[in-house]
Order: sequence, then C-alpha cells, then structure tokens
Amino acid sequence: MKPLLDKIVDKTLTLKNYKFYTGLCKAVAAFLELNPHGLQKLSLTQNNMTGEQTNIVLEKLKCQSHFKCLILQENEINEEAISHLQELFRKKLPDHLE
Repeated sequence: MKPLLDKIVDKTLTLKNYKFYTGLCKAVAAFLELNPHGLQKLSLTQNNMTGEQTNIVLEKLKCQSHFKCLILQENEINEEAISHLQELFRKKLPDHLE
C-alpha cells in the first residue's frame, strides 16, 4: 500500500474507500498543522470515519492558509466537526473556500 502522504498530488488529497482509523486521522491532522501550505483540496469519500475521527481532521484544516475545497461524503460528522466546518466557511478573502 502506498503511504498516505504520497497520495497528495498538486496539493490535493483524494481518498475514496480508504479506511480511516484514529491513528491515521491524527497523522493527517499533524501533517496539516506542520505544513500550513500542504493542501488546497481534501476529498474524503466512504472512509468509515466516525464523527470524532472527522473532527480530528477538520480541527486542523483551519491551519491551512490557502485551503479552497473540502468534499466529505458518506462519513460521520459530529457537533464538534460542524463547528470546525463553520470556521472554514467564515474564512475571509483570500483564504476562503471556493
């Protein structure tokens, strides 16, 4: 299996049917925090993520200075994750979502 970070192409990470577990979510969150220009787009589809796991990743997305696009499909979202989504939606130009 190819390492997860090797799947980042042109500052885009697209994962479909890629099973997430808490340790992997924490690793992605650490990457986001340590690399503020690392991603512009994140697409997570059918990853069997719990609301808490989704929250772990979304909490660190706010560290991305030029993040433009988030796709979350068929993963759980809890109230904490929703609050992090609201923060992303409130970002001002030029750091807003497209």
